[in-house]
Amino acid sequence: MFRNLVLLAVLSLLPGGSGTAFGQPSPAQKPQPVQMPRDSSGAPRPFPTKYEVDKDGDAKHVWLAVEGFQPLALPAPDSPPATTPPSTFMHHLYELTSFQPKGITGRYYLLAGIDNPENRFGWVPEDYLVRGNEALRAESTSIVRKGMIVTRPELAGRADAELHAWTALPGKGTSRGPYRLSNIFFIYGETRPADFKRTGESPSVLIGTETSFSQAMTRSRTSEMEDSNSPEGVVKGWLPANRIAFWNTREAMEWDEPSTIPTAIPRRTTRGAIYRAREEAYSLYSQSGKTTTPPALFEEQFIAEGREAGKTVAFAPFHARYPILQYEGTKEYPQEFKDNRLLKVGGIGGFGGLSAGSVDDLKRQLEIIAERASKMEIMFVIDDTGSMSNHINVVAKTVRQVADGVLVENRGSVRVGVAFYNDTDEQPDGWKPVTVRKLQELTRGDTSFVKYVEDHAKKSSSGGDPPELVFRGLREGVEGAGFSPFARKLVILIGDAGDKIPVSDLPAAVREVTALLTPQKQSPVEFYAIRVEPDDNAVSRSFQAQTDAIADSLNRASESDKSVSRKLAATVSAGDVSLMELLTARYAALGEESREIRKKIDDMRQGQFQTRPGPELESMLKQFGVNLDKLSAIKGNQVFAEGYVWKKSVGQTNIPQVRVRYLLSHGNIQDLIRIMKPLVGHKNDLLTKKPKMKDLLVGVIKQATDDPIEESKSLDEILLKKLGLEARSRLLKMPINSTLPLKASAQDLEEIALRLQKLEDVLEGKTRTWQARVRKEQDQDITWYEGGPASDLPRSWTLPYSQTRLYWIDAEEEIP
Repeated sequence: MFRNLVLLAVLSLLPGGSGTAFGQPSPAQKPQPVQMPRDSSGAPRPFPTKYEVDKDGDAKHVWLAVEGFQPLALPAPDSPPATTPPSTFMHHLYELTSFQPKGITGRYYLLAGIDNPENRFGWVPEDYLVRGNEALRAESTSIVRKGMIVTRPELAGRADAELHAWTALPGKGTSRGPYRLSNIFFIYGETRPADFKRTGESPSVLIGTETSFSQAMTRSRTSEMEDSNSPEGVVKGWLPANRIAFWNTREAMEWDEPSTIPTAIPRRTTRGAIYRAREEAYSLYSQSGKTTTPPALFEEQFIAEGREAGKTVAFAPFHARYPILQYEGTKEYPQEFKDNRLLKVGGIGGFGGLSAGSVDDLKRQLEIIAERASKMEIMFVIDDTGSMSNHINVVAKTVRQVADGVLVENRGSVRVGVAFYNDTDEQPDGWKPVTVRKLQELTRGDTSFVKYVEDHAKKSSSGGDPPELVFRGLREGVEGAGFSPFARKLVILIGDAGDKIPVSDLPAAVREVTALLTPQKQSPVEFYAIRVEPDDNAVSRSFQAQTDAIADSLNRASESDKSVSRKLAATVSAGDVSLMELLTARYAALGEESREIRKKIDDMRQGQFQTRPGPELESMLKQFGVNLDKLSAIKGNQVFAEGYVWKKSVGQTNIPQVRVRYLLSHGNIQDLIRIMKPLVGHKNDLLTKKPKMKDLLVGVIKQATDDPIEESKSLDEILLKKLGLEARSRLLKMPINSTLPLKASAQDLEEIALRLQKLEDVLEGKTRTWQARVRKEQDQDITWYEGGPASDLPRSWTLPYSQTRLYWIDAEEEIP
């Protein structure tokens, strides 16, 4: 009997045995109430009566990232299950306390529901938790940890090469995939099989598509699973750690273009190459005139002909670079050798006959389609006669609410416009019965549109007899809106009286409006009419009848159009439901459409081409030249391989072969500009006195980090390395207690100012040429830089399922 119990206990810890893998309690154990561990005297500790709090005094949020996890009754590997029901994926809880048993590396956390600390959920191993709403950060810096899903060459073509992220471990729960194209993800968790006495399991990694997610979502759980800003939308699931290439820096490389341009002196003519093994890279130094070289894993491509023949093919702003991976070197193959440096990098190959660059082009094309198709555009067409002033104010209030919440809840682009219509009766000569304000993007804090609508409500005038110019208002409003070709578009008509059009002319007017709302080779405009006059009188009935006719015509048009799979129009009476509720509900419905479009295209950006995206989106893809049938036929995964490359050319001594780029977000660049900008104000002061670095940098350090100031260190060591950046300026590498050499330091600050201006141009999607100018300051020649006219050069891009704008920033020319 005893022997059988021991065997059962051992089997319960093994995958496929009677227990459940990854620390789950054995089903054979009877569930027990949640308990506290005992203290040194053997007495149970008391339960906490309050949540743990963070530095701001707020309860600590925790998300349990394993679907179907059975909480434990005790903080121990052999604990029986708690009586609490199993978890959902990204189960939102609060932290009560934690405990670390002897001999176990990881901790266990006691969690409770978000409504009451006494609503105890149970004990959970820390591996399964996302504590706080941010991705993990590298220990030595504040950089968010990143990784790329990899299919290495030896896996290519194998049945198990296709990869899914799963909401439970190991490889169970709900699939969030497949992932066939290479992209960057952020790391939210890692399991450690040595912890909690788990055996036989491989480490797993929890991935997400943003660096953080919203802690409070108000939509239904189904919506949250699809929302790019929700816990379930951002955190995708668990993958085997051996299918992730970890990238804990911001550094990546591209081939050095300036050394290959025709006017470069000396000009690099030797192609750069990445080799599979260190031995192959080092063999270049032992060639001794041999003409054969090892086969390249990835090779630089030169332009073949024309004026720029022999120049490297430049990377586009959205093309993937080669991430620089950790490499410490060995005695036989050191990192530094003969004034050169060996880099370990990751490289991405092609996919189904497409080159790596073509795959990047396709993903960028899909990104542009997603941005255009998921944009929301709402045009209000409103009767502004005297009886409507209160209703106009409700529209202004609704738009204000949308503007306040758009960046938080939708995280997409929303444009609004308005057309006011009236009548020509009892109006002076030259009176314009329709006023149009075209669509403009809503941004938080910008109240100009709201103020315009509110001010207009105060100017409402009589329209004479009850019938108004409804059809003219619709026509001029739609024509003047400035709708984008492929956005989610909506016209909201709000009125209390119909048009004075004769009954005989009504069909032609309806056909004209229908044609305006269904433009050729563009997404259709949805139509939503709200009758705000609840009384059943002739003018009110005429408004209802006319708008019903428009809605019926538009819905018939949508039924006959194979590229449209939904009804486009509805009419409603405010009646018992307030105008505010109607407008808010319609905005929310449009937002759901927008998110659904974005998700479908983001699925394609991960290589999910087999699932058809729907007739409207397929029609749009065809217009952009994307052949979905050909893509659907492609099998396999984009291959990722690791290799080695020399920083300088081996064939041509001391000529740079590769160039370092930093991956920075819009916020990272803004922070860098904010931190470094105060230094620029000291340019002229340096020529009149001898300040210490401390005088310049103390304020900069204090606003950027809470760390104590060590005067023997430089700003580069204190701040920039912590941001994952390296200072290019000699001044920023000087110890803080240094006295500054006047001319050199003034020149350094001019260089910093130039780079900061370049970064500001990057954020604005601009580029310009810079001319060096020289000025004399107290017998010192100082070079400064004058910018030419700016031209457009958008450089930002996004990852699938993400709204965060990312940029590849040149380490040499754009980082201070």
